[in-house]
This record gives sequence, structure tokens and C-alpha cells, in this order.
Amino acid sequence: DIIADTAAASLSDNTAPLILLCPFDIQKIHGARTNHRNDMLIIDSPIQVHCYKSQPGDMCKITSVGPKCNRRLKCQHVMEIRTSDVTLQGLTFSGAQAGSLVINSKSKGIRLIDVEYDTNASPNEKEGSIIEAEYGTSTTIIDSRFINNDGTAIENSGGTMTIISSTFVGNEATPTWSSNDVENKGGGVGGAIMNNSGSTLFISESRFVQNGAEQSGPAIQSHGGRTIDAGGNCGRENHVLNGGACDGIFDQQTSSCMSFGTLCSDDVRASDDLSLLMHEDLKDLFQFR
Repeated sequence: DIIADTAAASLSDNTAPLILLCPFDIQKIHGARTNHRNDMLIIDSPIQVHCYKSQPGDMCKITSVGPKCNRRLKCQHVMEIRTSDVTLQGLTFSGAQAGSLVINSKSKGIRLIDVEYDTNASPNEKEGSIIEAEYGTSTTIIDSRFINNDGTAIENSGGTMTIISSTFVGNEATPTWSSNDVENKGGGVGGAIMNNSGSTLFISESRFVQNGAEQSGPAIQSHGGRTIDAGGNCGRENHVLNGGACDGIFDQQTSSCMSFGTLCSDDVRASDDLSLLMHEDLKDLFQFR
């Protein structure tokens, strides 16, 4: 509510307001009595949301908790962006069971900086992802981490996306045991990233380690989209259940793997230099002591 009210109040001068959050670790509870759609975090006005991290270990974390989602609960994703010119920096999302973020069609200038998506799941019994960017969107992801998510971490569905200096570790688009049935999360392709038809993806200086897929594209699946390896990427142990592997971009049209050509080191965490620099700039800007 605070974020929504602040954004609305700023519209008169046509600037995206900046909200600076102190570190927190809170739970977003869902259950049988929860109205999941009403409880969704909706951003419908331009805004910048930054977590101010003054020391190692600081975070602004939202953890979804509650019973396992099923048809009766009708769980929804955690956050939805319905406008252009939105920046999320330094936030962590964990525990979502029906995807975490949807960027609505034609939303431009979406920036995710130093964000982390850890141990989330895509919707059950259908194709899905932790982050979905819909048709006509433009999204930039910098210095971010996607760790141990169940289902494709990012799905680009007709937008333009740039990913820089980010890390993808242990994301799985593979069958998952749920409610006594084997359900396929993430569609079985694109363990870390799915770049769909009509989409453009530029990716550089990013790391893909031990991501998995049931069928193909454990790191990146290019499903008719334009996927550009802009250099500096590395891969290691990205695997397919049938015994295959692809430490790079799997092109579905040609059924071929374009390897990044560089093996990731043991240090799979993305560099924090960029995020720390940005926080220092904020400190100077607001004259924090």
C-alpha cells in the first residue's frame, strides 16, 4: 500500500518516485481463506524500489509460505508489473508456488538489478516460469541470481530482454512429484531461460551451472526467438534427463547446442561489485552517514 500510494502521489510531476527500503525479512502467507488475486503485489505506476544494503548479509526478502498450492487454492504469482518505467533493486523472493513475477504486455523500461529468486516454483500442471515477460515488453536484468527454482527461471514471451552479469544455478524444468502425480513444471524445456518465438534475448557475462531440463535446453532454450550470446558467458554441468547436456543455447529449430565455450569456475555467485557501487552512489545521493 505504501508503494502504491507513493507512486500515485508522484504522477503530478511525471517522475518515477524512489522508495528506499531498510533491510527486512517478511513472510507472505497464503492459505485456504486467502484471496490470492487480491493479495498479489501490483505495480501499476512508474516507481523505483531499492533495498538499502549497508553491510554484507543485508536483504529485503519476501518469503511465500503456506500449504501446497492446488486447484482449490487457486494460487497466483506474487507480483505483477502493469506499467512502464519500473526498477526493482536488491529484493529477494523465495517460496512462491505459482510463479513470482509477471511483467504485463507492452510494459517498457523494466529493470531488475541485484535481485534474487531462490527456491520458487512455477505453476503446477502447465508450462510456466518464475518470471514471465509478456509480449511487447522490454526488460533489463543486471547482477541478479536465480537459484534452485523449480520450473523455468525466466520466460521471454515476445519481449526484448537483456541479461548482464547474472547467475543461474540449479534451476529445473523437469517432472516433479506433486499430489501423487508426476507434474511437469516449466514444460520440460529451458531450465534457466526460455526465449519464445518473437522474442529477442541479449545475454552477457552470465553463469549457468547445474541447471536441468527434461527434454532440452537446460541452460537456455531458444524456441524460435532471437537469442544472442553477447560474450563472457560460461556454463557447467547443465544437463538433460535423457543423458544429454548443453552448456549454452539450445536452438529448437535446428536441434543444436551453441556452447558458450567457457567452463564456469567453482565460484558461481555473480559479482557484487556493481550492486555495492550502486548502493554507495545512493549513499552519496541521500547523504547517509
